[in-house]
Amino acid sequence: MRTITIQVHPNDENRMMDVFSQANWRVISNQRCQEEHSEIENGETVYYTYTFNKITMQREEDISIYDERRLAELIENYYKSLHDWKSDADLPKAPTIESVKPRMPSKPSLVGSFIVCFIFAALAIFDIIGIVTSLIANSTGNASLYFMGDSLGDSMPFLLFLSPSIVLFIVWIVKIIKTKKSYKYSCERYVIELEKYNSNPEKYLEPFMEEYNNTISKNNELSQVIDEQSTKIKNESIKLYGHELNNMVHYDDYIEKLSKI
Repeated sequence: MRTITIQVHPNDENRMMDVFSQANWRVISNQRCQEEHSEIENGETVYYTYTFNKITMQREEDISIYDERRLAELIENYYKSLHDWKSDADLPKAPTIESVKPRMPSKPSLVGSFIVCFIFAALAIFDIIGIVTSLIANSTGNASLYFMGDSLGDSMPFLLFLSPSIVLFIVWIVKIIKTKKSYKYSCERYVIELEKYNSNPEKYLEPFMEEYNNTISKNNELSQVIDEQSTKIKNESIKLYGHELNNMVHYDDYIEKLSKI
């Protein structure tokens, strides 16, 4: 007879007891406990109360943690395969001649970019004029030309604050040029692909059909792997516990807690 005691959060009580019961552990006591501890925060002592369940369980057979860890690895691999597998509803539809026909790329809207660019351009011009006039005022001694205040020292902090607008204006100009180039390239590719499609639609469809068949084939192979993994898990769990596991989702939590005892 082997006895263990675990501590779990009250919200995890039912979940962990279900997993442990499937591994033939029998609950002999379940206590709600509270512990207080203190921490220093901002120079003051703050007290916290931690609530948990202390569950003591027993089982007759002495199953090695190694055997259970091996079963956990099988379950982990099973769920990894299940994550990659796609149901019929999630699989892509078979391509048709009409569905693979090249589509004209959408023309990007640059109105917002031009508005932002115009704002930065206005600020940049405003900044350049201010710098030039302030420098002229400083060299001629004509205080009326200073952009702000009565000296270059008064004007420059504000002008330097505006100076990033010059950089931002250049950045947005580059962004607009790149967007136009990208759209032009997409249009050129569209014309090339459309010519290929019009010359022989059936041949144009072939690579899409090949990719689709590969996807279906890999998914079918994965389905077979999942069935094999499920059978292995069933056989291993029956060998260890005498029955099949009903819920394997939290089995890794079980192994982690068991390995710490």
